[in-house]
Amino acid sequence: MDNIQYEDYEGYTKSTDPFRQDPAASAGENEGLAQELDQNSLIAVEEDLKEKHFEIDLEGSKVYFPFRPYETQEEYMNQVLTACNNQQNGLLESPTGTGKTLSLLCATLGWLKDQRDQRKHTKTRILYCSRTHSQINQVIKELKETIYRPKTVLLGSKDQMCVNSLVNSFSGSTLNSKCKSLREGKLSGMSCHAYSNTVGRKNPKGVGDEIMDIEDLHRVGKELNICPYYLQKARVENADLILMPYNYILDWKVRKQFAVYFENSVIIFDEAHNIERVCEEISSFEVTTSLINDSIFELNSIQKKVLANQENSVCTNRDIFLMRTFLADFKENFNNFDCEKDVRSESINPEITTLPGNVIFEIALPRILKISDPLEVKKTTKELYKAAQNILDEIATGDKNLSSNLVVMEDILRTVGGLYNLTQLQKEQSVEQDPDKKKDIEDYFVAIIDETTSFSSFNISKKPKSGDPGTARKLGFWCFNPGLGFQKLQGLNPVSILLTSGTLSPMECFTKELNTEFKVVIECPHVIPDRQFLVNVITKGPDTEGFNFTYKQRENREMQKDLGEALLQICQISPGGVLCFFPSYALMNKLKQSWEQERILDKINSIKKVYYEPSNSKKCRSIIRRYYKDVYNGGALLMAICRGKIAEGIDFSDDAARTVIQIGIPFPMLKEPKTILKKRYLDKASATDSTCLTGKEWYSLQATRAFNQAIGRVIRHKEDYGNIILMDERFAMSEFNQQISKWLRESIKINYSFDKFLKEVEAFFDQINELDLKPKPQIDYFDDEKITIGESSLGKGFQAEGSGPNFGGSDCPDFNIDTSLLKRRSKFKRGFTKVPQTNSKKSNPCSKFKRGGKKRDNKALAKPDKFQTQLQISQVSTDCLLEFATFMTREVYSSIELKFIKINNSKDYIPAAKEFISLIFPKDEDKVDQSSPEFYKKLTIIGEAIEYIPCSIKRDRLKVLLQEYLFPDKDFTKINSG
Repeated sequence: MDNIQYEDYEGYTKSTDPFRQDPAASAGENEGLAQELDQNSLIAVEEDLKEKHFEIDLEGSKVYFPFRPYETQEEYMNQVLTACNNQQNGLLESPTGTGKTLSLLCATLGWLKDQRDQRKHTKTRILYCSRTHSQINQVIKELKETIYRPKTVLLGSKDQMCVNSLVNSFSGSTLNSKCKSLREGKLSGMSCHAYSNTVGRKNPKGVGDEIMDIEDLHRVGKELNICPYYLQKARVENADLILMPYNYILDWKVRKQFAVYFENSVIIFDEAHNIERVCEEISSFEVTTSLINDSIFELNSIQKKVLANQENSVCTNRDIFLMRTFLADFKENFNNFDCEKDVRSESINPEITTLPGNVIFEIALPRILKISDPLEVKKTTKELYKAAQNILDEIATGDKNLSSNLVVMEDILRTVGGLYNLTQLQKEQSVEQDPDKKKDIEDYFVAIIDETTSFSSFNISKKPKSGDPGTARKLGFWCFNPGLGFQKLQGLNPVSILLTSGTLSPMECFTKELNTEFKVVIECPHVIPDRQFLVNVITKGPDTEGFNFTYKQRENREMQKDLGEALLQICQISPGGVLCFFPSYALMNKLKQSWEQERILDKINSIKKVYYEPSNSKKCRSIIRRYYKDVYNGGALLMAICRGKIAEGIDFSDDAARTVIQIGIPFPMLKEPKTILKKRYLDKASATDSTCLTGKEWYSLQATRAFNQAIGRVIRHKEDYGNIILMDERFAMSEFNQQISKWLRESIKINYSFDKFLKEVEAFFDQINELDLKPKPQIDYFDDEKITIGESSLGKGFQAEGSGPNFGGSDCPDFNIDTSLLKRRSKFKRGFTKVPQTNSKKSNPCSKFKRGGKKRDNKALAKPDKFQTQLQISQVSTDCLLEFATFMTREVYSSIELKFIKINNSKDYIPAAKEFISLIFPKDEDKVDQSSPEFYKKLTIIGEAIEYIPCSIKRDRLKVLLQEYLFPDKDFTKINSG
């Protein structure tokens, strides 16, 4: 979630931000918008492209599509237009690879253009939401393929858009606070020129209406010294298309920062299969006693600074006193809260006691604030907001970053804000006059958790043991009704709300969970024929041991061994990459240990290099890169977790996932407190409301969505193909196999013979060889200068400046991988050929990568594309040169090792690359004979090394440099490796 500045909270104070608009004023301005429209308000199109695009009339709207749409795409667009024309909500499922995003953009923008042309709904705009900014960047890429050129605004956080070097090295709360201090001239007397050049100007000189992604905005901001964040904020009012992450609409704290007008707008949620969980999380919060302790400690440090320099301090001693007193009282009352004595409690089991949601208002809040009068509660909370903001501003004037304790303090403030606003909600809705509105409060549970045990072992206690210094409590205020927040969005009166994803089924559950009517519902088939995918349920392994991975059965050692043998045989006949998904880390680690003891993993490793999804998400990027390299060097197996980063956030096209295996059924942890409470909440609600899901239905649904998302990794475009294997006898039951995505459902085969299954898989890949299927060219998201996900495999020193967020954060990006450009000839079985090591292991992280072995015919692997020279030069760092060098033989590498440090530190990529090349091939006729075998030996080594560089721009640029340096009259791109 983007960090919220507390001056924007409702009930505290109006922001001095000139871009911030009063909601009432904004509505008034929009009321007059229809009269102010001129030709510039019409949706622009690229007239020159019309002849090249396919024109189609759907539901009264003229839609232009880049090519003749498939029947699936046409029906999808038809349903989108039906929803918009009739002002209805829609659930639109279309499998990945069917052109869903392109269809959605063309349909809605075609409809919007007609509305503007006919002066209908002149205030209407499209609000397009996706989970991450990398997904939004992909939407922008698709938008540029259309003829439509709407006024487009991309909303992002200051972390992503700030161009001021004084503050953009910070992040989160620190960046927000320092930005505010700089804008107001409180940071050592300095100001932000980028902000000054942007304020009050919706169209600064040099900025046109071109469609820009985050990288474009950052580049333009630096070039013109303007602020991308406030530029986009200013342009919201006149935008036709606004792109943003989910929480910018769903979270009221973020939503109110931007003057987005929702009435008569079409709101789109792409990749919406997890939207219920997002709605619940946004409406929930947690606070711990250790968090309070850390905050109090930091406040003491700040007070010393303030007392030493009171005249120049932003905050006062009273501000610190108010916050410290509040936190101390909160901690004392919270720790001493006795559930048995103070309220009627309920027990989930002998270890867990929970409280109804209204306890937070009826008991906890008055005790914490020691105030009974609601008006006094409101007044005191406002004072706390003001004091807290002054404290954060004081920290921002310092030179150091906010410590983790003070970032936690922001969570405290958000918690207090949530408590206050929910209290006000109860008061303003007049619960006494309208008892139905009290249901909002009943959608919450309060949990008091004893955290003295491990993370996975929760003990919600009645009262902590006295004198126990190790006792720490967590207060969880958890919302279990996603419809609570979603209904508020519906109350903003949009034309339509469209939810779309490749895995929405079963559709009726969204209506029940979100408590919203969706009149337009469609489940699209895939555009690929049945011959391009195979779906098998495997009930037993080669030793006829039945597969049933329930919690009670998974300890069966014979079943574990049989599963390992089955996996080994599948890897022997599967080309390229194999993805294997488990319900949990616990099961994956248990099976890994068993297979190590049985020596099964050694056998699998000899066929395909085995990788595991790390529990530390920061290491995920390195694992994926290594996996991809091995996919095209004999094959690889990646073991991952349902609901993890790999199952949800990565596009495994073509050879990266020729086989996807689902082991067991990924139910949520049954004894996890939130799972227990959610089931209890739904069972209670469904007892009086037949439209509500039962706890059992919800529990099953979570598993369905998880395995549908995981197996959806296999087919990513119309010429992709793959093999899906469901390994658990429960998948043979209609209760489960009928929950699989519709496009796969009719093709499921239930196999009770493992040998028969293997023959079917071999036959499937044999017939694929007869098809002329081409891999999909994609953006290379492993370009470290475009985005960095977690820590580079080359170490922190080589992480690109201005790199993206860490893998696994809330703004964590998805990424595609350029499979066609990574390809090399994969003609070898697994095996290792030792490459000479450098003196420093750290400087040669890829030294064990080169592999060899006996040749084998691997026709099922896609043929590598021919090199395509790209003359485009981007401003990139030189970390690829280190990767380049790691593949050199020791003879070549040792001759440049000392000088290479100098090259690595160079800020200019092109001279560094030329110097690097000259060290390997000195351009001196006395030293180099271009006709000698030694010359071509080195050239072959470099050619092979270049192919392994996972950044297409860097790789192709090095080829061009070599051509210009060594062969000015020859085409270097025709020289392949090996």
